[in-house]
Amino acid sequence: MLELDGRALGDEPYARRRENLIGLGLDGPPWTLTPAGADGEAMRAATRDLGLDGGVAKDPRSAWVRRRSRRWLKDNHWRYGTFTVVGWAASTAKEPGGLVLGAPGAVGEMRVVGVAPLNVDRETRAIVMGLVDGLRTGQVPLFAPWWRRPVQWIRPELRAEVRYLERTPTGMLRHASVRQVTPMREPA
Repeated sequence: MLELDGRALGDEPYARRRENLIGLGLDGPPWTLTPAGADGEAMRAATRDLGLDGGVAKDPRSAWVRRRSRRWLKDNHWRYGTFTVVGWAASTAKEPGGLVLGAPGAVGEMRVVGVAPLNVDRETRAIVMGLVDGLRTGQVPLFAPWWRRPVQWIRPELRAEVRYLERTPTGMLRHASVRQVTPMREPA
């Protein structure tokens, strides 16, 4: 709550602002207050059970700020999955470069699910980029939407272990990053 009866509350500590909000008695449709408490593990379990992407722990002494604050800590519920690497998207002024990832669609066709940067050390990155270079192809290996940036497609022979926050309603990965890349088949 940032204002009450014409009085600005933004500089008040979070605990006092929350007390004012509770004092309004807003409980039930269409209003409800999110739970707050000191049991972080219970809150984490509850947000996961509700399918939320995480929660925010706020220092009760903190004032409201328009940006991220060190006194408000986001705790994400990361998900992990394995996806097929189908290309490399070059970086642009607005987007980092990353592996183009694919997964089976509704009828088994391979579809793009996102672009994820490599979150690996320099040596591993060089190895992965060597693998990508060796698998280049002129053919698009899956159903792919129009791209805003250049993509170097590769034969789908690599898999990536990926950390991501959630999948959108269209199946795209949000906040994905690649943790490991391996060949689909081990050499004979």
